[in-house]
Amino acid sequence: MAEVRTSRSQRGLMPFKHRNEALQAHKDVAAAVAGGDAVMAEPAMHSSLNEVRGAMGPR
Repeated sequence: MAEVRTSRSQRGLMPFKHRNEALQAHKDVAAAVAGGDAVMAEPAMHSSLNEVRGAMGPR
């Protein structure tokens, strides 16, 4: 996640105001990983990555 944030910041892709959906996705990933719940961590991470893809736009 740190690498994604760094890359987005360097490319000017960090939003001025964070979206609630993105923040919730990060919280869900963190909670699942901290709880050792791989079944919940995977879809939470996919949600977070999809938000990043959407923010970056088509390539």
